[in-house]
Amino acid sequence: MASAATSAPACAPSSGNASSFSTSRRHVLGFAAAAAIVAPAAAFSSPATGLVTSQPDRWSFVRAQFEAARAAVEAFEDGTYRPGVERLNKMTGPAPESRVTLTDKSGTARTYSVYDAAELPDWRFYDPVRVAGQAHAEWVERVRAAEVRIGWDAIEDRMRLLDSAESEARQHLMAVPAPDAAALVFKLRLALEAEDMDGDREVLTRDAASLSA
Repeated sequence: MASAATSAPACAPSSGNASSFSTSRRHVLGFAAAAAIVAPAAAFSSPATGLVTSQPDRWSFVRAQFEAARAAVEAFEDGTYRPGVERLNKMTGPAPESRVTLTDKSGTARTYSVYDAAELPDWRFYDPVRVAGQAHAEWVERVRAAEVRIGWDAIEDRMRLLDSAESEARQHLMAVPAPDAAALVFKLRLALEAEDMDGDREVLTRDAASLSA
């Protein structure tokens, strides 16, 4: 539920504040492509039954793994990550504007990034850009200090780890052939969650053809 995760809100050049980052890191990291090589039956095991060899049992096993991984992500999001974002927002306030539009004597308007302020000519005309740049730099420092205070790096690292585990569990789930129509519907719903279904198309087509044979 997505792209390499940004390490911290302060690092986004034109974002507002921490709340501008998706609080669902599945969307930030993205799902891995589902066209993974199907793992052999011996790769799936259960402490209770030993090796899982039948197709329905394999499916049940990997589905349980995926649902557990997703539940762990959602629990951490709700209990730690999202409250952390909200706390950062309260501690730092909204980000100042990172772009300034100036109009010269001819009436031509141009927009300047505060990150380029040091490269502008030393003319009074560009003072608003430099003032905005200073305000933005001070805000970034406040964010960094707040992140240290609440241990944001550790929160991000944990969220990234859980997302990775969910993505891997999803790969395994999509790779195992659906044993029945209900399983195929489950996989289809997962595919529809993704921003790009191309990676899932092959396995879904394979499953549908197998079940209809």
